[in-house]
Amino acid sequence: WGMLVSLLIQPFSNIVSRKFEYQADAFAIETTGKHEAFLRTLDKLTEQNLGDKEPHPFVEWFFYSHPSINKRKNAILSFVKNNIENP
Repeated sequence: WGMLVSLLIQPFSNIVSRKFEYQADAFAIETTGKHEAFLRTLDKLTEQNLGDKEPHPFVEWFFYSHPSINKRKNAILSFVKNNIENP
């Protein structure tokens, strides 16, 4: 039963984890002010780890504890536009 419960809980746990990841990204950008370097680093890490920049939405929702790289990059650019360039 434990495996079944874990399987059912995993997507919801991942949703919370992804929300925290967005918050951590925003904090990093706000603290360092170096969003271009952060974006380049995400690209390099994805390339080195053979990551999928845009996984199927269901796969991301169910299995990923972090947002896809493209979603993280879009969120960073939006954060910069709304909070740093035009506060």
